[in-house]
Amino acid sequence: MDVFLTDTEIQALINTKKQMTIEPELLFLSMKEKRGHKSAEHEMPQPDGSTFIIKIRISIENPLDFSAILG
Repeated sequence: MDVFLTDTEIQALINTKKQMTIEPELLFLSMKEKRGHKSAEHEMPQPDGSTFIIKIRISIENPLDFSAILG
């Protein structure tokens, strides 16, 4: 199913306050190792019932090789 958002809807998502419910250090401590990298994710529920998720992935070989996704 394709979902198309207008520029206004995208801007509303960007402007939404996203509050983590754990300390960032705990997110990094909870990372699991798999196939050459460590990863973790954290859900951030919103008052309207929706949820944002932050996903973090860090290379074990080179910690400067990382990605963070907010979805």
